[in-house]
Amino acid sequence: MTNERLTIEEIEARFPDAWLLIVECEFDENIEVLAGRVVAHSKSSAEIEDALKHYNGHLAIYSTRKMPEDMGYLL
Repeated sequence: MTNERLTIEEIEARFPDAWLLIVECEFDENIEVLAGRVVAHSKSSAEIEDALKHYNGHLAIYSTRKMPEDMGYLL
């Protein structure tokens, strides 16, 4: 996808409303993604799960999709 390392702000601006696979991640003390390299993006989380089998190391599945205010999620 990209060899370019991006901050999370740059990632969110470049890939709105998408699921992302980010590798070579940098995390903060709360395990929030700060930066990394996007290697896959899709509207479908299943496509990201398929791409995941090709990577290992410090990585994250990240969503820039907007959640409704009354909805939560569980990891």
